[in-house]
Amino acid sequence: MSVQPIPVLPEDPVPGRLLRLAASCPRCGSRPAVRVAPEVVQALAANAPGARLATYQCQRRRCGAIFDLTARAFQQAT
Repeated sequence: MSVQPIPVLPEDPVPGRLLRLAASCPRCGSRPAVRVAPEVVQALAANAPGARLATYQCQRRRCGAIFDLTARAFQQAT
């Protein structure tokens, strides 16, 4: 397994800004109440988009569904 360099992303124009993950609950459609720093997006840029990195339990509307957070959700965070 070879280590690939992390791609260089443009500098964030708003320092300290946190990004919302590009994911939503499959049951109710709510987005996770999680924000990540641009550095996290950069660090995960080389992962396969479909790779499962975490799970999240929906806290909205008493939903409680548990779903995967894939690398794509982090890579496409806005």
